[in-house]
Amino acid sequence: MSELAQTNMQLCRQVVALGWGDDDLARLRTAYELAMWLFSGQFRANGKTQIAHHVGVAGALAQTGARPTLVVGGLVHSSYFLGEFGSGRVGTDPDKRTRLVDTVGVEVEVLVDAYTEQAWNADAVRALRDDAAPSSIARDVVAMRLANEVDEWSDASARWTNDQPEPGLGGHEGLDRFVELARAYDLAPLGDLLSRVAEQADATAVPDALVTSETHTVFVPPASYRRRLHIALQDSRLGHEVAARVPGARSLAERIRRAVS
Repeated sequence: MSELAQTNMQLCRQVVALGWGDDDLARLRTAYELAMWLFSGQFRANGKTQIAHHVGVAGALAQTGARPTLVVGGLVHSSYFLGEFGSGRVGTDPDKRTRLVDTVGVEVEVLVDAYTEQAWNADAVRALRDDAAPSSIARDVVAMRLANEVDEWSDASARWTNDQPEPGLGGHEGLDRFVELARAYDLAPLGDLLSRVAEQADATAVPDALVTSETHTVFVPPASYRRRLHIALQDSRLGHEVAARVPGARSLAERIRRAVS
């Protein structure tokens, strides 16, 4: 069974027990409210809600002694990857950055932006390990990335889906790389936590009948939900195939967006 927080109440109880002050607690609450909005209706390939994953990442950081700002960053870490800001644009842009700065502050936004820009594959992990800079923002990004892996291993999450990790980052080959990276960046508690949840995952039985065929995060809106055409065309989760196959589809969507804005 997972030892990580998976709900906002569990996370709040965790940080209250750590002695967080009211200002940090208020910022955590505000960040969670932002995450509720950004990841509404999103489910990971294994069926877990996207926001539960983000709570797990924040919980792993808090559990291993991260400062409040880094924990809050973990709570909204993939805002620019998957957050639904209403524009249909994927990735970082000035409007999104402004929203994060106004909600969670400049330092957290810088962490989220750096997390977004950091490649995460076998070569990138090897390069990070060989060029460790514990005093730089790279250490914070590595901590967030490792906390993400902790939640990925928790409850044997990866085995409930057919989703395939990046080559060299799956299974115990990837686990060994992550533990080495944690040591290189003086993040041994995260490496130890990752090893523990991986051991628990190995001992978890996952019946084939419960393994989903999904391989990516999916959006499951309410029945009354209607998505605007220009958003659907711009959003990579719904319109990337159209954009790839139909010349000018994205520029058309952008013109429509400007006309209706």
